[in-house]
Amino acid sequence: MSDSQSKKRDLSLPFMAMVILATLTLSACGEASVEDSDGDASSHSSIGGESIMVDDDMDDTESNLEMGDDGVVSVEDEPVEVALEDDQVEVEVDLDELAEPAVASYTIGELQPYSAELFAQAIEDGNDVFVDVYADWCPVCRGNADKVEAAIGENSDIVAFQVDFDNDVDFLKNNGVAMQSTYIFFEEGVETDRVSGPQTEESLLALISG
Repeated sequence: MSDSQSKKRDLSLPFMAMVILATLTLSACGEASVEDSDGDASSHSSIGGESIMVDDDMDDTESNLEMGDDGVVSVEDEPVEVALEDDQVEVEVDLDELAEPAVASYTIGELQPYSAELFAQAIEDGNDVFVDVYADWCPVCRGNADKVEAAIGENSDIVAFQVDFDNDVDFLKNNGVAMQSTYIFFEEGVETDRVSGPQTEESLLALISG
């Protein structure tokens, strides 16, 4: 055998070994179709020493990713639906309403229970204010009640409060009221007139008109 032939043979051996090694590597990384114990087709691959098994019949919306102690990874992703119980109700909440508590307000042209807050608010807003100092046990107060309502109805642009003689003691002290069935009128926060005792509708109208 000539030297040139011996050199060619020596060079071909490493080349053949590389081809065989590459073939074995590709075969190890390829997919092999297998069937599980239930007869479902699946594919098996090995990447970086980890074994991955994927079910070929798996729906696109269902896959699961879970690795066992043996290194086998199965892929599954199922959509999750949350159902309300029969006694549960969806509620929409306005966060702005929660952040800002409702502010009480007075009404105009209607007799309403007195509160110091609403009285001050009505005065601050520049309203004319009529006050009826009333007691449930007072016969004169009850006798004047319809006339008070009629006088207010004739002046629907005023704010009217009914002060409880037995409970609204701060108002009584602050305004020097000594008896029930007292009627006071305020303009721009200043008392302009007051009357006490039995009244007619006309006398009450005169009080309001000044």
